[in-house]
Amino acid sequence: MNAERFKIRTAIEEDLGAIARVLVDTWRTTFRGRLPNEFLDSMSYSHQEDRHGRMMRRPGTSYFVAVVEPQLEVVGFANGGPSRQKVLPQAGELYAIYIRDAYHGRGIGKRLFRAVVAEHRRHEREGMFVWVLADNPNRGFYERLGGRQAAQRPITLGSATVPEIAYAWDDLRSM
Repeated sequence: MNAERFKIRTAIEEDLGAIARVLVDTWRTTFRGRLPNEFLDSMSYSHQEDRHGRMMRRPGTSYFVAVVEPQLEVVGFANGGPSRQKVLPQAGELYAIYIRDAYHGRGIGKRLFRAVVAEHRRHEREGMFVWVLADNPNRGFYERLGGRQAAQRPITLGSATVPEIAYAWDDLRSM
């Protein structure tokens, strides 16, 4: 692992299968025992690949992947774009950021986060938010990056209704 390097690049359509696998696999490892097993087991690669394919084609949406070299394996991704809800005043939204557990703590998440921030700035979106499950053990990541808790709402996942927290950044120019 010492010889591994990571590259962050814009995702392409051919990455959708890897993006789907990262998302489903990380949900299953992160939320097993926190969310209903039937919900986690019902998640499918094909559904996520289709879902993210539709999202990737939306105007203003950006996708980035973290690729480990020399294997060229996608080990994480992030996407963002215009706010999908007008609940919060920030114009930009970090839709998702997921990294395989084995690659946590290597700065990959921070690099993916910065790529999304740069894209928001390029589109002149001054602020950004992200929704995170309250029971997500990785919530501290957003706090370390300066996110402040801005809202809370319930979300239903399978047979469970759980709280979600929005972390917000008001001024992306300072990042």
